[in-house]
Amino acid sequence: MYQFLPIDSAMDLKVFSCEEDSLTTYLHRFALGNHKKGIATSIVCRNAEERIVGYYAFSMAQVAKESLPPQAATGIPNYPIGAIRIGRLARCTTVKGQGIGALLLRDCLRKIVKLGQTKDGSVPGFRFILVDAKNEKAALFYETYGFVRFVEKPDTLVLALSTVIAAAR
Repeated sequence: MYQFLPIDSAMDLKVFSCEEDSLTTYLHRFALGNHKKGIATSIVCRNAEERIVGYYAFSMAQVAKESLPPQAATGIPNYPIGAIRIGRLARCTTVKGQGIGALLLRDCLRKIVKLGQTKDGSVPGFRFILVDAKNEKAALFYETYGFVRFVEKPDTLVLALSTVIAAAR
């Protein structure tokens, strides 16, 4: 049983460690402050023992039509379009191979879909989900979920919100 909760100061963040030092450092040093300042929303995944086994952070972004892969640029105007960026997503080394990365991504996408379906004017409009892969292994992970690499910047991948909404039905 896993819980997905917004980060808070009562959580023991120092028990978390992953293979990518920059992702471990972000959770230890910057995630809580950025969350409190509204820079990025950080969600942690805790196991039954309330130990943090993963986290992700996401925030609003925008993307220019000319930077999108051709298949994503169809019907897009020639000015920046709203997006949400998954800036960080990591699982603890103690749960490697247990599918926590997939659980984290699915929870994040569920939250993004919920935001995307809010049409009362309380959420900024967005059409795309962006992710910055830290390495080739991470990029391949996101590709298995339908994300497509940018041509000029292959570490950045994109997925249309409409694709996620359709898959959720």
